[in-house]
Amino acid sequence: LDISRTIAKERPDMHFLGMDQAYINLTPNCTLELRHPGGGSAYALSYKPQKIIEAMSGGEKPSILMLGHYHKAEYLFYRNVHCIQAGTTQAQSNFMRNHNLAAHMGYWLIELHVNDDGQINRFRPEFMPCYKAIKDDWKNYR
Repeated sequence: LDISRTIAKERPDMHFLGMDQAYINLTPNCTLELRHPGGGSAYALSYKPQKIIEAMSGGEKPSILMLGHYHKAEYLFYRNVHCIQAGTTQAQSNFMRNHNLAAHMGYWLIELHVNDDGQINRFRPEFMPCYKAIKDDWKNYR
């Protein structure tokens, strides 16, 4: 079951953009790609985002790439792509603890400016960390 698609059908204020990947045109020359990649976390924080961006063709890269899945928070500017690892709102699970994986809890505030052509000329990300987790919050999901 694709719960996002099901909810969007019932809510006129919501639009289903895709299962693991979506593109949003912020301007004609500024694209935001939302992606939920597969695979596990890498040995280095920036390794997976770098490899994802390296695999993109030159003329098809988004201006901004927002990555989920890894539960990490990071900003990097690579190959002219502003890349954000989104972080998480979930506390560290037993799986993560057993595999020595940290949960970077918090959210991002992003301010961006575009020029007259609609291309980014200023990008200011700020991560707002959350230090107090609800113990085993992932067990409380219904």
